[in-house]
Amino acid sequence: MSEENKTTWGGKREGSGRKSIGKYNRVTIGLSVPPEVKEKLFSKAEEEGISVSELITRMVKEM
Repeated sequence: MSEENKTTWGGKREGSGRKSIGKYNRVTIGLSVPPEVKEKLFSKAEEEGISVSELITRMVKEM
């Protein structure tokens, strides 16, 4: 399809895509930890009734 023959249909839709959750933008990170650290993180998050992401966010903000 050449430049002069472009159609107006297709492509991204305005407002489409995953929306932010909460009041902060988020980024995805990956890390490797020993199994016992993973278990501690998951246990503490469950105990607090929050996600592991939220637990880590709170821990880092307290530093």
